[in-house]
Amino acid sequence: MVTKNVVVLTVLFSAFCVVMSSAQTTKTPPTPQTRADRTTQYLKKALNLTDDQTAKVETLNLKMFQAQEEMRKAVTEVGKNFKAKMEARDAELQKILTPEQFKQYQDFEHHMKDMKGRMQSRWGHMQRGMKCTKDSVQWKKGNMHPMKHHHVMKSDTIQTQK
Repeated sequence: MVTKNVVVLTVLFSAFCVVMSSAQTTKTPPTPQTRADRTTQYLKKALNLTDDQTAKVETLNLKMFQAQEEMRKAVTEVGKNFKAKMEARDAELQKILTPEQFKQYQDFEHHMKDMKGRMQSRWGHMQRGMKCTKDSVQWKKGNMHPMKHHHVMKSDTIQTQK
């Protein structure tokens, strides 16, 4: 009996793993319509919307998600254009500089990208609260400047004159 249960559980677990792995590899981002439908259904339940309200909210959500998709595509296109312009600038710069100077320039560019990545990583950790010190908690609450190490009086302790 125990062996039969173990076999059944093993088969079920294997099937689950296969389904999950195939779901992860074939996942595509939802369309604006799908996102609008999901958001509207959530709001309908959470806010007890009437059918008229639901239809209006659905239209509003669809407009918003379509605009968001257009902006995402525009940002992607701007990024591609910027990259192409940077590559063209580098090609022109390579014609102007000596090979040694261009190598130094490339090393500098690589160093700057590395520094940018480090700073973004550190900032991300602070934003996510991974470096949660007393100072960073105070700063997140708006009571302290992130670069200064002194505490500022909290707003609830300020006396107002009447």
